[in-house]
Amino acid sequence: MKYLNEIINVLGMKTIIIISVSILVLILVILTYRLLKLKHYRNEIVDLENKMNAIKSLPIQYRLGRVKGIAKNMPELQEKYETYDAKFAELTDLQNDEIIPLVNDIDEALYYRKLRGVQKKMNSLEEKVIHYAKESKQLLKDIEVITEIENIQRLEIIKVKEKYRATNDNYAQIRFKVEDYVPKVQDVFHDIDERFVELENYMNNQQFEEAKTYTEDISKYIDALDQQLSDLPTYISVVRQYLPKRLNELKSIMQDMQEKDFAVERMNASVRLSKISSDLQNTGHNIKNLDLNNVGQTIELMTEELNLLYCNKKSAYFLQDIHGILLIFLRSMVK
Repeated sequence: MKYLNEIINVLGMKTIIIISVSILVLILVILTYRLLKLKHYRNEIVDLENKMNAIKSLPIQYRLGRVKGIAKNMPELQEKYETYDAKFAELTDLQNDEIIPLVNDIDEALYYRKLRGVQKKMNSLEEKVIHYAKESKQLLKDIEVITEIENIQRLEIIKVKEKYRATNDNYAQIRFKVEDYVPKVQDVFHDIDERFVELENYMNNQQFEEAKTYTEDISKYIDALDQQLSDLPTYISVVRQYLPKRLNELKSIMQDMQEKDFAVERMNASVRLSKISSDLQNTGHNIKNLDLNNVGQTIELMTEELNLLYCNKKSAYFLQDIHGILLIFLRSMVK
């Protein structure tokens, strides 16, 4: 107590109060600094953990599995798959063996409010997380170069399906004209549906080269069907109505001419009409079987032949009229 009084006498009460207040202020500053530093570190480590979780949520493992499936059917990609798989294992080890233990150490230090060495560990953690994020994104980018093969093929399939949907819509508009006479059209649609199922099997098995070829084949098949559907209404109308009507008319005319002693056989009419009738029957059969390759040409030839027979009929009537006029003239001369 005597010693304390001597200090007070030497320094003075005012000085002691100033020193005491300064010490208290210093303590408060230090405590505030530590609290702010702790808060800063906690916020920083939360940000780093969020970055880690964002990187962990990248579909690297899923995409890598797809690359593995693709490589089974495309051996030239096997080496790339093994490289990417090794890189993924390396990143996984970095996360599990270095980053996560470092995060736990920092969390524990902050929990016990120990700041010594935390800044150094935070710097190290930030470097590792940045490296982990950069390498993970690059790996995913490299992997997607391969998986893009599937995406491109999926887009092609979508385009073909849209074309097929348009063909279905076109058929719906002419169905009442076609379905009764050519029921085989339904079989073609069913066949295309089955081909799409098979195409999906190729895609699920990562057989993208086969899927690409098969998609092109289906597209060509749909184009051919679309062309057939555009021709069928006209072909059916001509074969079922127009040509039979003209053929029957011409047969009646030829029968009438034969009864009136016209030299019908000189036009070879019966043979020509018989051929037209046979060709018409065969054409109808081909249309029902969707064998339309030569139908247009055959219809054109039958039409031309009917027109020729009509012209021959008119010529015969004209010659008959001339013959009658000559007979009348000769008889008048004799008289």
